[in-house]
Amino acid sequence: MPDRGHPYTPLAAMFFAGFLLLLLLEGMIG
Repeated sequence: MPDRGHPYTPLAAMFFAGFLLLLLLEGMIG
């Protein structure tokens, strides 16, 4: 979703970081 003001918002960064963390945990557990 393109944002006119900020294409890279802190919220998006947090969401992306959470997603990566989830993937890492999945890899460690599974």
